[in-house]
Amino acid sequence: MDTILHYVLEYANKTPDRLFAADPKGCTDYRKAWELIQRGASCLLEKGIRKGDRVAVECTQDRSFLLAGLAAEAAGAVLVPLESGIKEDNLSTILALTEAALVITDGSLPLGSYKDSGKLLSFDDLLSSPARQELSLPKAEDTAEILFTTGTTGTSKGVVLTHANNVAIAENISSGCRMRDRNIEFVPLPLSHSHGLRTCYGNILKGGGVIITDGVSKVSEIYDLLTKYQATAMDLSPTAASVLLRLSRGRFSVFNSTMDYIELGTAPLTQEIKSEIKKAFPDLNLYNFYGSTESGRSCILNFKGENDLPYCIGSPAKHAEFYVADDEGRPIRSGRENTGRLICRGSMNMKGYWKQERLTETVLIDGAVLTADEGYIDEEGRVFCLGRMDDVINYRGIKISPQEIEEIAASFPGIREAVLVGAEDRKAGQVPVLCYVTAGSEIDEDAYYSYLTEHIEKDRWPRRLVACDAVPHTANGKIRRKELRERINGTTNADKA
Repeated sequence: MDTILHYVLEYANKTPDRLFAADPKGCTDYRKAWELIQRGASCLLEKGIRKGDRVAVECTQDRSFLLAGLAAEAAGAVLVPLESGIKEDNLSTILALTEAALVITDGSLPLGSYKDSGKLLSFDDLLSSPARQELSLPKAEDTAEILFTTGTTGTSKGVVLTHANNVAIAENISSGCRMRDRNIEFVPLPLSHSHGLRTCYGNILKGGGVIITDGVSKVSEIYDLLTKYQATAMDLSPTAASVLLRLSRGRFSVFNSTMDYIELGTAPLTQEIKSEIKKAFPDLNLYNFYGSTESGRSCILNFKGENDLPYCIGSPAKHAEFYVADDEGRPIRSGRENTGRLICRGSMNMKGYWKQERLTETVLIDGAVLTADEGYIDEEGRVFCLGRMDDVINYRGIKISPQEIEEIAASFPGIREAVLVGAEDRKAGQVPVLCYVTAGSEIDEDAYYSYLTEHIEKDRWPRRLVACDAVPHTANGKIRRKELRERINGTTNADKA
């Protein structure tokens, strides 16, 4: 079918009583969901919204947001999700860039002078209006959404997606997870970001439902929701998984016999967290998705199985095809000792960046998304990702991925955080330098280095250790590696080896 909306309409007719979405305040079935979408779309049309207009919707992390977004798309508008707690300057930038015709809000956005623009609408007014307008649903090639993503540079990028893109991504998810019909999935991740929203679409594709919460801190409430609505799956970030397992204290093990799978994404998954999840849910399929806002859910790994190898991100999803290119963009025959840039083709790939043609041309070439990741593909077609190209360290021609080294380094007693970066070196090109932060008192650095050399391959040893008071992070928690590299490039510590 052309759009996610067409699936909602189909299930509203065929299985109207099925759960569409639930949250701590209640639930909505498919019949009611379609009625509310019609009401919202009609309201927008009466307010003058026309095909292609941008409608910004505040993420309230509940059913209302999901319904409002679909109502905007049913009216032919382009959905622009706004994250909860967005800063006023970032909000102003997004509204100005998209020339938003309307903002749907519960009143908590820092709108400043925009409050008097006459372009505001509450969720209640949107979804309670009578459905007086006849709808003409959008087509597959029409623009559905602009999802804004902020990188470590702080520059806002609006990723433009068509309805066909969203359907392809939903199929990548549902087929990758072997999702059953009428799946009920727990989604605590922000719906204003691509991962959580796309999980909702994947379930709609199968006529299933989602249980939406704002994070995983309210363990008893979540437990009751999963039990009440008979959840069959969970969608978590690595951090959310770790927090949920710690706070639940084993209580969630009961779902090991009632669920089908847990899917994870949004950030690299460490072996430590993988082990925690495997131990807690030994009978479930455990999926880790690789992808980006630009190329959604393009690779999937069931890390419960034998393919859980170092750096392996699994196999291409249903609509994805991967290849590896050299610095000039030419496809290469890659391997562990011959890595390159991961490139992905497929119908889930974005249309481009909103009003950023030059940036689009550097990332999207002939329909293929040039990722920022370095990796290779083995003879069995499995894809391996060493990390972001700027972060992978080239020491005497050996490519070193920071993630695995950092995980080992952080496991030493007394270490709070460890980050591996490449320092400039005239002879070696780069040398791996480990920056570490202690949990309190100083550690024995010689003992620490001995520990590292015992657990890491010799040609990947850190050549220098640098004690830091703190590691710089972005507001989203990502490490500012460039800033850390600039710091350590001026240090004079002698190499360890």
